[in-house]
Amino acid sequence: MKTQILLIAGLFLGAKTYAQHTILVKVDNVKERKGRVVVDLCNKADDFMSKSYRQEVVSISTSGDIVAQFRNVPKGTYAIRIYQDENESGKLEYGLMGIPKEGVGFSKNPTMQFGPPTFDDVSFLIKNDHSEHIKMRKFELF
Repeated sequence: MKTQILLIAGLFLGAKTYAQHTILVKVDNVKERKGRVVVDLCNKADDFMSKSYRQEVVSISTSGDIVAQFRNVPKGTYAIRIYQDENESGKLEYGLMGIPKEGVGFSKNPTMQFGPPTFDDVSFLIKNDHSEHIKMRKFELF
């Protein structure tokens, strides 16, 4: 009996140690309601612009909110990058001088002038459930 109580107590303590959280991402300012929005959840500064920890792809309907949700996310530091895949090519399209032709955005909505932000600019700590409200930005040269 004593062993069973200790085992149950250990399971509860272990579950608390490995608590999982939800990250809700709402995307606004989508100019063209076509294609899909790719939402990348990143957890490493070294490969922030090339790899993601997890990814959600959300189809864009003619109306309504664009929302992605990451469940069962462990405590840690994360950043989010998004892009609108207007032509559903599976990749972000670039134009002159490496400027994205499709909409992009990042957690914490940083000011972008000469290239993408760093992981440190857009990262946040997860200790509880978290939500991010990201504004899509499309860069026009002319």
